Amino acid sequence: MHSYFGHIFLPQENNFQKIEGVRLFIDGDAFWIEASMYLFGIEKYNLIKGAFSDLGYVSLIECNVKGFTNSVGGNEGKLSVNYILCGIQIDNEDDLNFSSLSVTMPSLKKWINKTVFNGYLIGEEKMSIKYPDNINFGEFGKFSLAASFGFNQNHDSNKTIILKDYITLKIKGTTSNLSLWEFLEIYRKFKKFLAFINVFDNDNDSFVLSDNNIKYEFNDSLVQMRFYMSSYNFKDRGIDDVRAPKFDIVQNDINSILQNWYSKSEINHSVSLILEKYFQDRLSRETYFLNSCFAIEIYHRRFKNNTKLPSSEFKKLKKAIIDKLETPQEIAFFKEKLSYANEPSFRERLKSFDDDFPFILPDNINTDDFIKKVVLTRNFIVHRGSPEGTISGLELYYASISVEALTKWCIYKEIGFTENHLLSMFQYTREQINRMFGLNKRLQTGIMKTK
Repeated sequence: MHSYFGHIFLPQENNFQKIEGVRLFIDGDAFWIEASMYLFGIEKYNLIKGAFSDLGYVSLIECNVKGFTNSVGGNEGKLSVNYILCGIQIDNEDDLNFSSLSVTMPSLKKWINKTVFNGYLIGEEKMSIKYPDNINFGEFGKFSLAASFGFNQNHDSNKTIILKDYITLKIKGTTSNLSLWEFLEIYRKFKKFLAFINVFDNDNDSFVLSDNNIKYEFNDSLVQMRFYMSSYNFKDRGIDDVRAPKFDIVQNDINSILQNWYSKSEINHSVSLILEKYFQDRLSRETYFLNSCFAIEIYHRRFKNNTKLPSSEFKKLKKAIIDKLETPQEIAFFKEKLSYANEPSFRERLKSFDDDFPFILPDNINTDDFIKKVVLTRNFIVHRGSPEGTISGLELYYASISVEALTKWCIYKEIGFTENHLLSMFQYTREQINRMFGLNKRLQTGIMKTK
């Protein structure tokens, strides 16, 4: 935990109250301030400006009252802080607009897998610095994305030199400044992309904002505004059934892939359902299974044929049925029941992926049997009817993995991964699912026998 001392200007109607002796705490993903201040009747402040030791000017964004005490000895208050912007004091939240956001991103470094260091000190006893060319991901309407390379040089208490390289994702407004919230949405969507293609890293990202109109007074360089927020990291909770594509292999297609990723909003719900497993610390097997089922069902609804009969033919059939009804109550009842009558059932939706299942399911699993079990289990979990023919335990978990892999396969195709990309990513999917299921089944059986 790090703590800093300074002052803030607390908003009060048309003015500010300067509060001295404020303590700012940064503890992992938690940020808060404590000070002698009167907070009775206050719930939150959207923006508080101030200054703190080692941080300089700050703007504290989205500050919520967490507690306060009023006594003869004085008033003590505590405010949680969602975001900290260093290097500038902003008076109005409408002014949270910037030219670029630079994110030092370990997961992106892991995926691109390039470094500024050439040679090895061990063995070759020499090393040189050579910067790879910046990677231009392209322009996406009002913003552009690019990656650049760099390194830091430090030393420890023994004066040992420590070199660490990094890769920075730079998000820039193309025609005008973007709001802080627009930058964060673009950043989060990029992190979702990396997680969705199975690129993870436990280290947190770091952020710097800049504005082309805000420069240092004496050297005319841009003010680099450090930015703090809760970490936005996904955790690798898979079984390595789908391999992350090597960047060098997809580099020539990455612009079109990201164009589709940012523009095809129809994939968002399915993607979010899949990624919940990688974002939550704990997710029950039933929730994971339902998320996988809903994700593929939503994908089918958005991108596949979502009607059994042509619309005109179904309207005629619907009218013929309603014309035979006598009362308004009957008509209203059947109109409600017929709302989704022309849509495929969940079984029919899964059956439409017959050509895709062979890339996902192990050879010893019959596709029709698998679909039947998935449908019966989904219906049982949702409606709590008969459990006959359903699956549970390990079989439920690995069925979820298979349906998730199917959804990824479909969305990868939708956003522009080529057949060669897909075949390399899913080369070992069937074998890995089968191997891990068999291994865990044997372990589970062995544990049960020893009890």
